[in-house]
Amino acid sequence: MRQSADDAARVFTLFFDTLRVQLAGSYHAQKPIIEVLDRVIGPDDMVGVMTPQMSPSAITYSRRTSSIERFVTDTWHWGKRDSILPQSPQEDALVACYGDKLAQPLIQRLREQQSLDALEALVVHLEGLRPERKFVFVFTEGWSLFTPADMLTRRLNGDTPGQDP
Repeated sequence: MRQSADDAARVFTLFFDTLRVQLAGSYHAQKPIIEVLDRVIGPDDMVGVMTPQMSPSAITYSRRTSSIERFVTDTWHWGKRDSILPQSPQEDALVACYGDKLAQPLIQRLREQQSLDALEALVVHLEGLRPERKFVFVFTEGWSLFTPADMLTRRLNGDTPGQDP
């Protein structure tokens, strides 16, 4: 992002946690999200959108326009938390290796880690943009912050998952 000539302009990043929001949640959240953005973000502010699947360097910042409202309403189906379909090659590999039953808790852990890693990368990226006046809105249903699970470390057919026999 090129620094604006107006240093008073604020920079907003809207982080849509697609992996941790249910489809119904993204549908019901569209109106409240638009209302908050309309009240908080001014015409001179710079706004960009990010999801866990993106690199922070791919964010395009621009002046606030109706495109944000259009993004929220046109892509209301951004919530993928309750999706049982694999969302990535990594998830496909987990299902192929462990089957649906054991893969689902692993996929939930993977999705949570991807969201948290993306947020961490965003914070690092924002540090380099400009010295102040940066804000991040995170739209999520939260994280479980998983702890060790015995069912994921038990032996399958005599082998421990994730280890070569």
